[in-house]
Parts: sequence; C-alpha cells; structure tokens
Amino acid sequence: EGEATIVRDEMRVLVRRTRWMRNGLVGYYSAMMAFLGTAVLLTLAVWRGGVPAWTIVALFIGGLLVVCWTLVQVIVDTTRSFEAVRRDATREPPSRSEVPSER
Repeated sequence: EGEATIVRDEMRVLVRRTRWMRNGLVGYYSAMMAFLGTAVLLTLAVWRGGVPAWTIVALFIGGLLVVCWTLVQVIVDTTRSFEAVRRDATREPPSRSEVPSER
C-alpha cells in the first residue's frame, strides 16, 4: 500500500504540472493571436481607416494581460519541475502542498 500511495501521489503531481504547462502554452498562443489581431487592425486602420482606436488598444492590452497570466503559469510550472527534480534527487516523497487533493 505504501508504494501505491507514493505512485498515486506522484501521478497527481504530474497531472497538476501538466495542467500548468497546458495553460502556459494556451496563453502563449492566445497572446500571439491577440498581437496578430492588433497588427491586422493597425494595418486596416492605416490602409482603409474607419477602425476605432479603442478596439486596437483593447486588443493590445488584452494580449499583454494574457502574457502576464501566462508568465505566472510558466513560473509555477518551472518551480514545480525544480521541486520534482530536487525531490527525486534526494528520494523524498512529495510534500502535502505538492499533492493536489482528489476532486
């Protein structure tokens, strides 16, 4: 039972870290789309006119907010990765704060 609990705890930690990684990747791609949209709107505004400035600014600020959110996701994932490597190197079981509760 002891080894099964350790494996179960390790799997929970890995699933949690995978979610953080996924959120980071989705954030990066979302930010890229927001900045691409900003560039397209700027081009249309210069070429054709009629694009409200607030839409360009709102899309750009939205992209910046997504980048900030993504940075938090990646920092958390990096910290968890470091803790996992440190724990594996010292053969310590995961701490209770690292093991997510079952939902």
